[in-house]
Amino acid sequence: MVTLVVSTTTDPASFNPASALSAIGTWTPGASFQGIRSKVNGDVRLLEHDRGIVEEDCLDDRWEEVTGEVVDEIIFLSKHTAVTNRPALTVHPIGIALLYFSLFGGECDGWLMIYCMMFVFC
Repeated sequence: MVTLVVSTTTDPASFNPASALSAIGTWTPGASFQGIRSKVNGDVRLLEHDRGIVEEDCLDDRWEEVTGEVVDEIIFLSKHTAVTNRPALTVHPIGIALLYFSLFGGECDGWLMIYCMMFVFC
């Protein structure tokens, strides 16, 4: 099982953390598909693409279809600032809880991903 860490080059709040992460450890080139490039480090796959993150419906299924690797979790990189102006990690489920077409994109309205338990009790 692998963890996908996803970033987009169109958003510095996503691309900058990805650049910092790729500077740590040893990354090797991985699979590329549908305009998405990847790097490999152990069980982690760092994915970079040039679209908005909300356009990545069913990314785990698409990754498994291309690589044969089962995805355990997906982390979408983004950076937020707390009220105190300190960097903060914001964790929220993937999906749109609304039962009508979303104005934000995506095609799976009314559906939420299960929380990553690694972050629930931090």
